[in-house]
Amino acid sequence: MLYKYRKIISAVLSALFTAVSIDFNDISSAAMNEKHTDLWSYSLTDDGKSACLTGFDFRTAYENGYVNIYVPETIDGISVTDISEGILDGSQNRLYLFIPHNFPDYSSLLPYCDKHNIILCDDDDYQYILSRSHDNENYEISLFAYNGTRDYLYIPNEYDGFKVSGIYREFVLSKSDVKFAALPDTIRNIDEFAFAYTQLEYLNFPSELEKIDSYAFTNTRLTHLDIPASVKEIQKYAFVSCNLLKNVTISSDTFVEPYAFRSCQALENINIDLNSDIHGNVFSGCENLMMINGKKVVNDDGSPIAEYADFIHDNFLDGDNIGFMNCYAQYLARKFISEHLNDDMTDVEKIRIMHDWLCDNVIFDDSYSDSSYTELSPFLTGKTVCEGYARTMNLLLREAGFETCYVKNDTHAWIIVKVGGYYFHLDPTWDDLEPTVHSWFLCDDDFVRKETVHHTYWEIAVPNALHTSDITEVPVCNTLIGDVNHDNLINPIDAVYVLNEYSKVSLGSPMKLELVLADCNFNGKLDACDAAIIFQKYAEISSGL
Repeated sequence: MLYKYRKIISAVLSALFTAVSIDFNDISSAAMNEKHTDLWSYSLTDDGKSACLTGFDFRTAYENGYVNIYVPETIDGISVTDISEGILDGSQNRLYLFIPHNFPDYSSLLPYCDKHNIILCDDDDYQYILSRSHDNENYEISLFAYNGTRDYLYIPNEYDGFKVSGIYREFVLSKSDVKFAALPDTIRNIDEFAFAYTQLEYLNFPSELEKIDSYAFTNTRLTHLDIPASVKEIQKYAFVSCNLLKNVTISSDTFVEPYAFRSCQALENINIDLNSDIHGNVFSGCENLMMINGKKVVNDDGSPIAEYADFIHDNFLDGDNIGFMNCYAQYLARKFISEHLNDDMTDVEKIRIMHDWLCDNVIFDDSYSDSSYTELSPFLTGKTVCEGYARTMNLLLREAGFETCYVKNDTHAWIIVKVGGYYFHLDPTWDDLEPTVHSWFLCDDDFVRKETVHHTYWEIAVPNALHTSDITEVPVCNTLIGDVNHDNLINPIDAVYVLNEYSKVSLGSPMKLELVLADCNFNGKLDACDAAIIFQKYAEISSGL
């Protein structure tokens, strides 16, 4: 069922990105609009030399789709120095209100920061968003945007008396030139998408930083990270697809959510206390991760180095497509093949041994735990789901030299394997009964398509680096086991062929029938049982079963 859930998750994430993009585009496009000073009303101050804003035409603003509202520095040529209390009471929608640099007094706007986005603009191209502080009695600011052209950011620890405590979620999203950032120690949070999709190569982490939100550094150009111990939480996808990132240091006190470093293709090493409770799914998709604390995790043959064996068993079984775990899975597959297969076996016999071991030694994990979706689950936990069955079967087949492809749909996964020049479906998940059956062992397209709603269609997939396939198009599986005369039917004529051939082979004649089609009980040889199975299949077909 994994694919159904992943499709839903994918759709949710896609919708999230879309929603964020729309929000950001609205804000940035509105920033290009005129200041619409004609929508403001004002009165002159006592000295008659400056103006106090007394109202705003929200109705006209809404009708014209204005997202941002700017407090003007001048109106009708007169300097604006004051804002009346209650000026935002007429606003029904949340708005972005931009306050110009050195505005004399905007204290009357502070109470509105819970309802609206109050943006303070300095004279150094930075904008800050106002919010209440943790004690809910004072106010603080987070960096909202940078509108300059420099490739570096030097962010102060305060502006206009307000402490800079965070990096807002929309910050520098479109500022692709920013490469370096110096953050003040006062910053506690780096919000979601804060530096996402920028050219950021380096930043210092503030000493008081407590939280890094989801997608905060997605797809940046960071190469090394030393996360300070002050960081208590790193949320999902915070550093996803940082494809230049090579080295990460994480404190044992930091809670890291799943997939925080997903698909960091260049990541080679993580520094972490081996007593920490970090999980492998944090690093899923890091295909080149081979070291922990500067040391190799597995030997040249893929077996785990003793120092790390317990740590990866306890913490990394829920990780997918991690470099050293892929090597470990290949090691276990090769070890199984060396212990269970030999050159005297036929291809069908080898496939049955691998298939039967998988079905006999593994149970379906009804809890759908993360560790049950990988190639390692059958070897190390004895529990898996359809994806784990299919991945492990495919890994074993490929290590044994078979041409295969992994296929899936929204609800299920299985294998197509080439044997004796023919392609067949192989689905160990559906054969894992008590006792193991072979109903889904070397089947044709028509059989799998009509049997269950989980096999009505399929497509080739590459779940991770262990399953790269030379087959680029779904092969046609139109050969029937038992159809030894190639008439696309299974009937008594095939059984007669088998019996005749069996009698000749028993007397020493060379076999002329294709064993891959005649060996109906998959034991690696031709015998009378094969003919009996053909008769049984014919009876079932004739009766409509």
